[in-house]
Amino acid sequence: MELVKAQKEVDLFQTLLANFNSQHLLQLLLREINHNPQHPKLPLPELLKIYHQSLGEKLVPLSIFSHPLAPTAALCKYLRENENLNNKEIGAVLHLQEKSVWATYTRARKQKKAKFVLGGDYYFLPLSVFSDSRLSTLEQIIQHLQSTYHLKNGQIAKLLHKSSNTIAVLAKRGKVKRGLMK
Repeated sequence: MELVKAQKEVDLFQTLLANFNSQHLLQLLLREINHNPQHPKLPLPELLKIYHQSLGEKLVPLSIFSHPLAPTAALCKYLRENENLNNKEIGAVLHLQEKSVWATYTRARKQKKAKFVLGGDYYFLPLSVFSDSRLSTLEQIIQHLQSTYHLKNGQIAKLLHKSSNTIAVLAKRGKVKRGLMK
């Protein structure tokens, strides 16, 4: 009996996947989760983490950017040591030359010898966030946190161990580069 019910749910889910694009499906699932008393209410960061994992996209914990390493260095170090990507793969994701990735990683390894220890992270960034080569790594992080999580400059500043003014300047610079502001 339980097996038949599970198979019906799988069939229904496969039908939904075949008939909807991923954005529409996500909206339906989120609406169902948030309005159905049988489902526990999940916070937005957790829902987004589940969504990106279901797409098979690698996620980067925000906490790696709160270290004294430069953001690109932290990202290269994390992708190399924690995600086991090689320099060529990292370069393709970050739009960097393979030699630049090698040099950045080498400097990062000298500054922080230990691997990033993860646990208890609340915010994650999909690797696709870093695909806009017009923006610096930090500008991309700030833009994602503002647009996806609706965090204010002060909140982002605390998370990244930066000043609110620094975050405000980088947020504005990112908007100018994207043509959203003059």
